Amino acid sequence: MAEATLEETERKLRELRDLADGLRQNLRRWRQATRGGNNCAAEFCGLIESSGALAAGEKAPQG
Repeated sequence: MAEATLEETERKLRELRDLADGLRQNLRRWRQATRGGNNCAAEFCGLIESSGALAAGEKAPQG
């Protein structure tokens, strides 16, 4: 059971790192393209949905 929990935790951490990397890259691009990144909501939502980082029951980041 502990091994399965560890594997699941490591998988989720990899997904979150991938999400953070994608956000970091896109945020730079959005800031340049939209003068501050204010008009990127649709792309942001798409990035989160495609990342797999949010499992059923988890909430998307606010802000």
